Amino acid sequence: VYDGYDMYLERLGTIFAHIADVMKEGALVVVQADNIQGAKYTPLVHDFFTQISKSLQPQAEIIVRWTGNKPTYLQNHEHTHCLVFKK
Repeated sequence: VYDGYDMYLERLGTIFAHIADVMKEGALVVVQADNIQGAKYTPLVHDFFTQISKSLQPQAEIIVRWTGNKPTYLQNHEHTHCLVFKK
């Protein structure tokens, strides 16, 4: 059941709080996210960063630019964001 974007983000925050509980001190986790373009722009990268930062320490944002022949599911994406967090 889809309860809306705010609930989605809240649940994401809860998931990463549980992940942080089982991570070793100093361990890293990388989360890949893309902003959603369309009729309504959704700043998913910023929103993921905000939620996950409640449980883990932000370390870096790596932007990966796609080049060459891309699979069909990447045709509309020029790049992606990899958010790096540390326990």
